[in-house]
Amino acid sequence: MGFVPEITPLLENPSGRLARICWALAVEIDDRPGALARILERLAEDHINVESAYLAASPAPGRSVGILHAANPRRTQQLLAEPTGAEAGQSPRRRPLHSR
Repeated sequence: MGFVPEITPLLENPSGRLARICWALAVEIDDRPGALARILERLAEDHINVESAYLAASPAPGRSVGILHAANPRRTQQLLAEPTGAEAGQSPRRRPLHSR
């Protein structure tokens, strides 16, 4: 897990191209259905807004790289580094109301 530059095109015109460059968080996740959704649910539980999220191929078999541009990148990194409830021996937290 680490930060990578993300370039978002904003406008293209004859004189050139305007773009926004910001830092995004790259997270290696399982290449399975719902893996990105589970990460986004963890962030939603902590009220962290995600502006963009997408997956890229990973050189490791069975893995993908999730690229997340969140409103609070440092807190996002801390939260994703913490073990989940199942890994920490706790019961899972309730899902946010908007996702039930």
